[in-house]
Amino acid sequence: MDFTVRPITPDEIDRVPLRCWPDRDALAKLFISQETIGMAAWDGNRCIAQLHCYRIDCPDDLVSNWPRWNRPWWTESVQKSEVHLQLPAWCHACFHVGRTLQTAQEEVLELVHRFAQQSEWDVDRIHEKLNLFDAVYLSRKEVENAVHELFISKRDGFDTEAPEYRGRGIGTAMCQESIRWATNHGCAVVVGSGVPSGIPVAANHEGALPWTTYARLGFRNKLLQLIVDDHAPIRQAKERALKSGRSQEDVCHRMMVFDV
Repeated sequence: MDFTVRPITPDEIDRVPLRCWPDRDALAKLFISQETIGMAAWDGNRCIAQLHCYRIDCPDDLVSNWPRWNRPWWTESVQKSEVHLQLPAWCHACFHVGRTLQTAQEEVLELVHRFAQQSEWDVDRIHEKLNLFDAVYLSRKEVENAVHELFISKRDGFDTEAPEYRGRGIGTAMCQESIRWATNHGCAVVVGSGVPSGIPVAANHEGALPWTTYARLGFRNKLLQLIVDDHAPIRQAKERALKSGRSQEDVCHRMMVFDV
């Protein structure tokens, strides 16, 4: 293995892409309450992947500790007591393999560019639209800087992923390190959302492992959910899978649980 995986520490914050987190105050509170915000993979001094994690000590944490865009589909079932979840639980929010500081900056430019033309390149309008968009939190200053760079460079193409890190077992390694963390920090279970296997666009878009990967690591299925995807490529990939003979159950998302 030519990369290393370890829990993220506060002194590494400026070396780890942070787009999924709302602000530094929230990060500081998470570090205080759970010691880390998740796992990161490193190629030398370069952060090449992240797994964001949350500790849940009581049912209320399902809402308070999860940003809106990171809230898993199964949280409502747990809150309604339709599914029992042993606590404390160490939960996986999202995996980002191939996200580096460089690709994260490209991602910002791509997102701003996506909304700029329909907003007539108005910074405030772009900022407002972006922060209504799932999985995005950008400050007005970040949007302003991106608009300025796009005007100067006239760019319309962006490399938002480092593909050389795909398919090397980095997601699995971060999951295994997360299990070790939970085991050593008094958690009862590790929980993650598993996407259908064989549909990589779902794993990439939703920042999740296939449920089959979780199963190989000893996770058990707790809940099935047939999710109707708004993201057209995922919906089309599932439709093709069904037409090829796969069952409805086989293209379901699964709540996967590892008993520590």
